[in-house]
Amino acid sequence: MYTLRQNALFTDEIELQKNDGTSEILKIKIDIRPELVKKYRELQVRFVDLQKRSNSNPGDLKIVEDIGKAVVDVFCLLFGDENAKKIIEFYSDDFQQMAYNLFPYVQNVLVPKFQEVARQRKQAFKRRAWK
Repeated sequence: MYTLRQNALFTDEIELQKNDGTSEILKIKIDIRPELVKKYRELQVRFVDLQKRSNSNPGDLKIVEDIGKAVVDVFCLLFGDENAKKIIEFYSDDFQQMAYNLFPYVQNVLVPKFQEVARQRKQAFKRRAWK
């Protein structure tokens, strides 16, 4: 029998712990598909470009605003709109601190998972290639 399987979802949790001792657990579910990786890469390039522009124009408020939008777009893509909204509320719109705290998670947890899935799919395609 030939078996078809759905792609596995990446699941994780992020805890938002407030100063008053309360916390909220966000459930992260990401269906890592080539389209998602492509969109993430586009946002990453946009973010790096904006950082370079900000370094050459440190007082430009439009660039700072665009960086904030890019950060929000990345988090909406990766965590979903509802979780991104909760994260933004948690940080009280402090996009710099939010990015500082969350980008290591993205770089150290999510990006390696993207790379692993891409590698697995490439190997699977090679095994199933039509000859």
